[in-house]
Amino acid sequence: MQRINKISFLFIIIIILLQPLGFAAKGSNDIPSDFCISSQEFQMLKLINDFRMKNRLPAIRLSKSLSYVAYNHARDLYNHHPDEDFCNLHSWSQSDRWKSCCYTKDPASQSCMNEKPKELTQYSFPGYELIYYESDSLDLQNVMDFWRKNTPTSDFFLNTGSWAKYKWSSMGVSIYKGYVSVWVGAGADIEGSPAVCDNKISPDSLSFANPQKSTIVIDTIPTGRFHLISGSYPTLKEAKKSIEKAKLKGFNDVRIIKKDKTFRISLCSYASLEAAKKAKEKLKLIYKNIWVLKF
Repeated sequence: MQRINKISFLFIIIIILLQPLGFAAKGSNDIPSDFCISSQEFQMLKLINDFRMKNRLPAIRLSKSLSYVAYNHARDLYNHHPDEDFCNLHSWSQSDRWKSCCYTKDPASQSCMNEKPKELTQYSFPGYELIYYESDSLDLQNVMDFWRKNTPTSDFFLNTGSWAKYKWSSMGVSIYKGYVSVWVGAGADIEGSPAVCDNKISPDSLSFANPQKSTIVIDTIPTGRFHLISGSYPTLKEAKKSIEKAKLKGFNDVRIIKKDKTFRISLCSYASLEAAKKAKEKLKLIYKNIWVLKF
C-alpha cells in the first residue's frame, strides 16, 4: 500500500529511549552524552522559530530530551510501522525498552504513552507531537509552508485557537526516511540543548535557540493569579540576574513581582491554586525551593 502524506497531533505525553546508533547508553533514564541532531533537523527548528518570531512570539528552546524522543519515534515508525490498520502515527511498536501502544480515537489507548517520560527520560512535562510524512524527497520549506497555511498546525506552533492556553518552552525535532517528528513541551528541559552532529557546535550559541532577552516585566498590581516563585531579592539588580538564569532554562514568561520592597521571581502563573501546585511538583526538579504566591 502506497504511503501518502500524513499529519496528526499528539495530545498526550510521550518520551522514549534512543535506539542504538553509535550512541553510548547510560542509565535507563539517561540520554547518551554524544547524542546530537543533524543540520537538517536544526534547519527545521529554525524554520519553525522564524515563523513564530514573525508573529511576535519568542523562539522555542531546542530540547535534548524532546529531540531524543523524536529521534526514536521517527525510526520506530519507519522500521516497524506501528501505524498500520486503525492505529495512527502516534503509535509505538513492541520493544523491550518501551511499552507498545496503538494510538486511536479511544482515550483508553493513551495510557501507555502517558508513562513514557517516567520510564525513559528526565523530562517531566507533557509533550505534544506533530508528525509529517512524505514518500518522496522532503523539502523542508515545503513542509513548513504546508504547516503554516494549515490552520490546525499554524495554531499548534503559534499557540492560538485550541492551543491558546499553552506556551511552548522546549522543542525537539527528528527527520528520518520521509518522517518529520516535532515535539514541544511547556516546561524547561534540564538536559539543555543537543549539539549539531555535523559540526558538534552547540545551538545554544545561536539566537533562535535561546530565549530572547526581552524587556523585563515588573508586576506591581495584583491580578489574583497563582505564581510559582523561584526566589526573592532585596534589589532589582539581583532579581534581573535571576531572571536571565531562568530564561536560559527555558522560562520565557518569567517576570518580577514587586511587593513590600521585595523583588520576587515569577516563573509562570496559573488561574487556580490546584494547577499551580501540580506545576510546582514538576518544577521541583529544577527549583527545589519553589513556592506558590497569590498576587
